[in-house]
Amino acid sequence: MVGAGGLAAAAPGAANATADATAAATAPAAPTPAATVTYTTTTNWGYGLQADVSITPSVTVTQWTLEFDAAEQQTLTFAAYAGSAQTGRHVTLTNRPFNGTIAAGSTIHLVVQFSNPTSTDVPPSSFVFNGQATAYTPSPYIVVSADKPTVPEGGSSTVAVRLSQAPTANTVITVGSGSAAPIQAAPSQLTFTPTDWDVPHVLTLTSPSDADTTNQTAYIWLQQQSGRPFYAPDVLFATQLDNGNVTSAQAPTPLPTPTGLQALHIADTTADLTWLGSGLSAGDVVERQVDGRWQQYAGGAFGSLALTNLTPATTYTFRVYSVPVQGLGYTASAPSAPVSFTTLAGPDTVPPSKPPTPLFSNTTTTATNLSWGESTDNVQVTGYYVQQLVAGAWTTIRTVAAAARFQPISGLTPATSFTFGVIAFDAKGNASVRSDPATVTTQADTAYPICRVQVQAYNPGFTATVTIVNTTAAPLSGWTVQFTLPTTATVSTTFNGALTRNGTIGTISPQPWNTVIGAGGQTSPGFTGSALPFTPPSAFTLNGRPCTSI
Repeated sequence: MVGAGGLAAAAPGAANATADATAAATAPAAPTPAATVTYTTTTNWGYGLQADVSITPSVTVTQWTLEFDAAEQQTLTFAAYAGSAQTGRHVTLTNRPFNGTIAAGSTIHLVVQFSNPTSTDVPPSSFVFNGQATAYTPSPYIVVSADKPTVPEGGSSTVAVRLSQAPTANTVITVGSGSAAPIQAAPSQLTFTPTDWDVPHVLTLTSPSDADTTNQTAYIWLQQQSGRPFYAPDVLFATQLDNGNVTSAQAPTPLPTPTGLQALHIADTTADLTWLGSGLSAGDVVERQVDGRWQQYAGGAFGSLALTNLTPATTYTFRVYSVPVQGLGYTASAPSAPVSFTTLAGPDTVPPSKPPTPLFSNTTTTATNLSWGESTDNVQVTGYYVQQLVAGAWTTIRTVAAAARFQPISGLTPATSFTFGVIAFDAKGNASVRSDPATVTTQADTAYPICRVQVQAYNPGFTATVTIVNTTAAPLSGWTVQFTLPTTATVSTTFNGALTRNGTIGTISPQPWNTVIGAGGQTSPGFTGSALPFTPPSAFTLNGRPCTSI
């Protein structure tokens, strides 16, 4: 079978595909989803949002990586309970030491925050867990026709509101802006039924005349009051166009000019255009220059466009402009700076560059994490073959996406050396030279499991994380961690375990999902708290044996 996060596939020089690092090469069964992921927006403050991300793997994992594409122009600003990185729209979350192990069918929750300058309510997409596409459930949300509407002073404008999916019962959305706000919204409630959820309900925004000569702004909150399921809240950032402001009252304002137009992944007949547009756009128009004249090439685009059916060895020039939503007081933007490129003369035959030598981390008796740096290509790297040297022959054990350069490897043998390499490939099947081989030696079985503790002190607070690695040959069941903590100390949160106290002695017991730690597996319970006078926890033991401080 295929190990978590991997899809077995044949590659040049590979006779068979295997599921884990030691299994015999057999034809792979159809893979099941690596995990079920749910993304729920819990708070929306207009220019930013907070969401809960839940992960439920289909098989037990000891390390994990979750990847997805955020909405246009959203930037990750915070991630709780996970390491994080973002490149363009692509977000990568990795486990912390205390939550790397998730039992099959169990669920962990992460918290992420994004800046959201365009106030978009579009959820993220393309979720990948440990290199494998996941079953993804986007949270239901409130859909509006304009996240940043404008209202003329002394006048009104409208915004259409609907739901992203049908409710199971009548659902009431409350609308409010505060009695002192320069823009008011009516009605104060919108009711959607299971049959009219996708019919736009009209929200009318009005702005009374005032004595100033400046544009003013107001937040219009839309939040669910009743009904099921839960719909993520939305907020409108509304602007009053003051009638004493000559620019806004007498002349419509053009939308911002799109920026950052670039051509990527240029092949003989295809290429990709990307750019940054305005959140007030009803869709961007892409124009092509032909014989010195600009002609419309495509419309209704938002930040990217895949170009197909191009002619080889031909130079193309494109530009983009934004078209406004009608009735908001804006005109079309000026066109962007143009971009030119020349397609390849024929099908791509250039292989990607040689991948960097793979690295290993969190190696136990039966598992390790394999990771490597990016390869480059004249068009685009589309994936990698992960290979293992078995009996002197290289065998492909996984085929993964270009972004899945972190792969948990399980099913290894204790006190044994294993050698891995990586090959990059592109859309035309051009394969790189294999990376330099990398060898890892698993830990030997021991009589007792390993216990390491890290106490991070930030007077008067602290975080204690205990990492238990089962380096024995048998499953570890019914473990107990004990420690010393003054009675004056306060424990605020506990993770991956249940904590009890008796005088100065604290005890962490397992949760149902990590009561048994398989051979080579690990778990990381811990807690946070504070103490005055400051005395952090100490003298940690696992099943009565001292833990090592790190």
